[in-house]
Amino acid sequence: PSTLQQVLLAQLPRFGKTLGERRQKFGQLSGESEAFVPMMHCVSLKILSDRLRSGHTFPHSPDGLTVPVTSLPTDTLVVFLSHTRLSHALPDNEHGVKLRGTVDAMRMYAQEERVDESKVYAWVDHACIDQGSWAKYPDIGMAYVYALPVYVALSDRVIYCPHDRESSAVVDIQYMNRAWCRMEVRLSRFDRYRLSRKLTLVHISLPSC
Repeated sequence: PSTLQQVLLAQLPRFGKTLGERRQKFGQLSGESEAFVPMMHCVSLKILSDRLRSGHTFPHSPDGLTVPVTSLPTDTLVVFLSHTRLSHALPDNEHGVKLRGTVDAMRMYAQEERVDESKVYAWVDHACIDQGSWAKYPDIGMAYVYALPVYVALSDRVIYCPHDRESSAVVDIQYMNRAWCRMEVRLSRFDRYRLSRKLTLVHISLPSC
């Protein structure tokens, strides 16, 4: 993380003892920052499950299906998805394998933590980053990138899918060669900022059809 990102991460304990308390204070955290920190939004397990059942992929930000983390109860479980695209235009492939893996992982976490599934949410870039603003105002889009360490730090669990749209045949787009993906995983694995993070690999078997 950059110096500014490290300052933001170091300040998180001031905003509550639990991640849920800190998420509810996100507006205050953002307001005190020297740089613009876009609001963290999440999408519910219910919405993702419904889309999986109906054959759709992850929602897109213009669909308006996310909620700000400040609106979530403090006992909500938030999962951060770290990944790269499985197709040229979409985060998943036509079989929805990544969405299925994400939904399965969220349900598993709900059982482990004894949290009702209605209180399980996920941060997924395709849905939670305002793609329209990024296209129109690139500086705002990059602000989401700079805020990624904060989003990870405010998530209860981090899952990652290391598959890419070229099946690792193109070096430049391999998951572990992408700076953002490396940063997300690295931040998930250490406790310097009292994150106590649990990292889980989402194993996805791509259909042969």
